[in-house]
Amino acid sequence: MTETLLETNLVRLYGRVVKGLGVDLEGAEEAAGKNNLLHQQLVAPDARFARIYAFAADGQIYDLMRPMLMLVHGEGKDVPDDLFENSPLTDLRVWVYDKADFSLRMDVATGTIEQLLLAGAGAGGSAGQMVGAGQMVGAGQMVGAGQMVAAGQMVRARGSRES
Repeated sequence: MTETLLETNLVRLYGRVVKGLGVDLEGAEEAAGKNNLLHQQLVAPDARFARIYAFAADGQIYDLMRPMLMLVHGEGKDVPDDLFENSPLTDLRVWVYDKADFSLRMDVATGTIEQLLLAGAGAGGSAGQMVGAGQMVGAGQMVGAGQMVAAGQMVRARGSRES
């Protein structure tokens, strides 16, 4: 890999394309305005979703505690065999984006309807707030004021001794 000045502004997403899950905007109203950044990413002919297990930014690889679905483009590129050699993950692909690119993230949770929807509705909770495995609290705000890396809630840096 060649080192360039742009490297400090790149993010690499490591994962696998999710088969059977695509983008369909038929019937969606196009927003007023000029940039339509998310719309442009979604209507790209090679737009698809991938389950992302790790990402790299600023020279550090971060393993996600729970994989997430991210909008990506194309099939991705091969990942060097030794990058995840001590991991059960195999055949990963990598997509490279600028930090300022617009994207879409979807979090997947499984469980009973009660666990997924009603856990926060009883005893002091309010409907619509997800708690527990989803790590969403307080009017839909992500734990740690919306920061994914804060206090290790969503990611762990490679080599970290904390589990």
